[in-house]
Amino acid sequence: DMPPVDPPADPPGAAIPGVPVENIHFAHYDNATGRIIAIGHCEENSLQANDDLYPDLGFIIGKATPETDRVDLTTNPHTIVARPVMSLLLDKPTIAATGNDPATITGIPVGTVVTLLRTGDFTEVSETVNTGSTTVTTVVRGPMTFRFEHFPHRTTELTINGV
Repeated sequence: DMPPVDPPADPPGAAIPGVPVENIHFAHYDNATGRIIAIGHCEENSLQANDDLYPDLGFIIGKATPETDRVDLTTNPHTIVARPVMSLLLDKPTIAATGNDPATITGIPVGTVVTLLRTGDFTEVSETVNTGSTTVTTVVRGPMTFRFEHFPHRTTELTINGV
């Protein structure tokens, strides 16, 4: 004979025995830009405490991902929307490592910070592009990955190969 098995315990704070409490997703965001700073989820009875955590930030209920979403400050009430994707165009992904075979990247939003990502002992190098395009040459063989950061756009990376 098998001993009787107790039913599973109700989760803490369950309002109705046997019914799990649903977590509510929320985000804290910059009131000036709509950039999502922090995300979380909690039970409804904890929402006010989470809203009070960052008094200088906006608070919105909804599921969001900082890398792909932002808060639209032009809507009333504010809404969580997808961050736009940059429309970057690379004229050629491979260039000769001669220093005089340029690749051109266009469609860069004005004010974008472009960073050449490095590995090993090299230091990352960044510059702000205000012309809508940039040109790349190299004397080093191998891949060069560039990160493009411009809010509200999603951060984007492109790789150019020096051969």
